[in-house]
Amino acid sequence: GAKIGYSVFDITGFYFNPTLGVDFALDSRLGFNFSLGYNLQSAVVDSYYYGYYGFYSMSSRRIIGGVTFKFGVHF
Repeated sequence: GAKIGYSVFDITGFYFNPTLGVDFALDSRLGFNFSLGYNLQSAVVDSYYYGYYGFYSMSSRRIIGGVTFKFGVHF
């Protein structure tokens, strides 16, 4: 599966989360599943610091990502 979205509130940015998984049924009422994916978020990150001449702020667009692993039991 995949999730795609865009945030329109305080944190704006593109979101993408493709995932591949398998589902194992042990019997008609019990099973488990595994999935592995990657999430990707494009966001504006604000940085603030105090320098020699005063207070400074800076905004930059960053790409933030990570690997996801999910395990589930269903009954």
